[in-house]
Amino acid sequence: MPRGFSEEQKKIINERLKKEGLKLFEKYGLQKTTVEEIAKNSGISKGAFYLFYPSKESLFFEIIEKIERDFKKKLFQEIEKSEEKPEEILRKLIMNSFNFIFSNPIIKNLSGKDLTYLYNTIPSQTIDKHMSVDISQFLNFISQQMDKGYFPKKDTQKLKSFFKIFEMIIFSKDRLDDLEFNSIIEILTESLVSYLKRPD
Repeated sequence: MPRGFSEEQKKIINERLKKEGLKLFEKYGLQKTTVEEIAKNSGISKGAFYLFYPSKESLFFEIIEKIERDFKKKLFQEIEKSEEKPEEILRKLIMNSFNFIFSNPIIKNLSGKDLTYLYNTIPSQTIDKHMSVDISQFLNFISQQMDKGYFPKKDTQKLKSFFKIFEMIIFSKDRLDDLEFNSIIEILTESLVSYLKRPD
């Protein structure tokens, strides 16, 4: 825990680090932003930064997790009110999630190399937990529809594989233009919907 700061100061500094970090990451990107810049803009020393975060990558990851968490909360609240068919809701969940990823200023500028760099820097258990939470939100929605009898019961492991493929596609975005990327997402989404509706 940070030493030499009161609890109130810790909260204020931590929020300032996230606020200033967000600005710098949006402007310069993950790899070009330095700890020195973040600390200076936040009004603390470089050494004090490491009392709050072990690395700039950890700060970056916490920032994007918060952004994504807020987006997903709003997204899933909206679908609870929807009267559309479950497969249409699922299509929107997937497409809106990808649209968010590639429209958000801090996330859309991440290249495949940046993502690989980030995932190699952050502890694997943190990455695994993040991905597990992401996938579980979609699986929970699908499971609810299965329980209601709208979709036949399916193997959860196979469903997880679909969403892992979606995640893998993100790492390949540098090699695809927008049309190719959107086409692949649409094809995968329709494959998932067809699989869910197919009687076993």
